[in-house]
Amino acid sequence: MNPELPKSFESNFEIIIKNIGRKICDARKFKKIKIETVSKSLRIRGSYLLAIEGGKIEALPDYVYLKGFIKCYANYFELKINDDLNLLHEEYNKLNLRNIPRIEEKNNFSKNKFFLSLIFASLVSLIIILVIYMGYSINQNITVDSTEQVVDKTQVVKIIQESPKNVLILDENFLKDTFSEFETSNDIKTQNSNSLSTKIFVVKFIDETWFQVESVDGNIIESKVFNEGETISLVIDKINPNFFIHTGNAGGFILLLNDKALPKLGTKGSVKKNVSLLEYSSLAID
Repeated sequence: MNPELPKSFESNFEIIIKNIGRKICDARKFKKIKIETVSKSLRIRGSYLLAIEGGKIEALPDYVYLKGFIKCYANYFELKINDDLNLLHEEYNKLNLRNIPRIEEKNNFSKNKFFLSLIFASLVSLIIILVIYMGYSINQNITVDSTEQVVDKTQVVKIIQESPKNVLILDENFLKDTFSEFETSNDIKTQNSNSLSTKIFVVKFIDETWFQVESVDGNIIESKVFNEGETISLVIDKINPNFFIHTGNAGGFILLLNDKALPKLGTKGSVKKNVSLLEYSSLAID
């Protein structure tokens, strides 16, 4: 774990972690349990457990994983450290205040992207309307000479305007082919728009696992330690186009897409972060 912290903040953060680590260390030694035993049971590296006990910030993972590891470790010895965790979270939030300008830049970029998409969609709609209008006008302006006899479907249709010198001759097959291509193009666009189906993911936990879900806007949807047998559902659609997942136990759950199991993200105890759910499912299916 390597956040760039001011000295005063780092001191408070260190004091809280060392206090928590001391409580856990005393409980483990009192029960005479080895680090290796706890590591195998929790699927957390022994080096992380020792770092928590010693309050060694530089040897710990990022905060989102650290908090889950500490909670799992304390629960193993049935320690109540909720107040300590709340203090730890408050100190960490002080650092996040420095990142507000970057969050605003991200929001501005999202707004600009939305307006550009809206302008592009409007232009496409306008072009389609113009094409339809022109096709309709051509169809309305075609008049067949009432004195001309129609021999078969390939007969030439003569269009005579007000001036005798301006005579436009169009082939009926050409008109049919033109409108046929236009209708086919519209059918393709309709099929493409309908191909964007909703994807339903189900996360089924087979082991005690810390798991966090983050939206594309950076909002935390879910973040906690799940027990064996628990499940959550994630729906990707127009409102939620993607999710990013973080976990401290990549082998502690099964990911299902439309009731079909996908390959695991990793082995038990391995740490994964910022995994794009949409990209991972696409790679797994391919």
